[in-house]
Amino acid sequence: MYRVVIIEDETTVRRGIVLTIDWFSLGCMIVGEAANGEEGMELVLRLSPDIVVTDVKMPKMDGVEMITKLRQAGCRSRFIILTAHSDFKYAQSALRLGVSDYLLKPLKDGDLEEAVGTLVRTASGPGAGMTAGAGVGPGAGMAAGAGFGPGGGMTAGAGFGPGGRMAAGVVSGPGADAFPIYGFQTDRSAQNSYVEGAIRFIRHHYQEDISISTVAHELEISEGYLSRMFKKETSYTFTNYLIYYRLRLAMELLMDCRVKVYEVADQVGYSDTAYFSAQFKKIVGLSPSEYQSRFGTVPV
Repeated sequence: MYRVVIIEDETTVRRGIVLTIDWFSLGCMIVGEAANGEEGMELVLRLSPDIVVTDVKMPKMDGVEMITKLRQAGCRSRFIILTAHSDFKYAQSALRLGVSDYLLKPLKDGDLEEAVGTLVRTASGPGAGMTAGAGVGPGAGMAAGAGFGPGGGMTAGAGFGPGGRMAAGVVSGPGADAFPIYGFQTDRSAQNSYVEGAIRFIRHHYQEDISISTVAHELEISEGYLSRMFKKETSYTFTNYLIYYRLRLAMELLMDCRVKVYEVADQVGYSDTAYFSAQFKKIVGLSPSEYQSRFGTVPV
């Protein structure tokens, strides 16, 4: 997975970027956040993320100064900058520092996802030098040999396959082909109104003891009809969709190393921690504690 840091002084904007985008579907994970340039520089130097999304105008140190100092320190992360219309000329200086993309604020739906997706495709496409064998070193930083090289291609030692998916044999995590949950989207919608209603019900009640009969009763339709339409529209049975939804949220929660496994289990609707752990290992490919140890960080 590509490691991403978000640097934005407006809390609502920053949290919106972190929480509303399906980062896993982009082949990415959020590993840190910062509210100003000084915090951001320290975080980037410490975590060595692959991608940094940063505002331009921030307190203590602006985005351009931060990127300048990071480049001087040898940082090879890819940068996407966020800028208001009035900041455009100011932001142009950042482009001379090798910034990969800039987006105008306020962001439109899909803008950031498209920019990140372009970076991922560029880094994993033909001629980018992608090979299997990347690892995650101490503190979850990219191990020696991996990273972005000149021109934005991943250098030898990285382990992402086409489309940003993990390649076979990569030691930093299971592949999306073997474990489809890595491509599962929690924000999907459906054309059928009943299926859409069922998805919305899961979104609001996943922490409760629910089943397809619960939802069918709520929607006032037959369980059989809902079961057939749900599978037709989503390619998942209702039960599997609910499991995947809960475990994807669990994966996000486990990114915080301060959170206990039993707390995560309870938050996503599992009263039995042992059962949660077994199901997590079966579907994600790692136990909750292994996943947290490998990918988790302590938020700043």
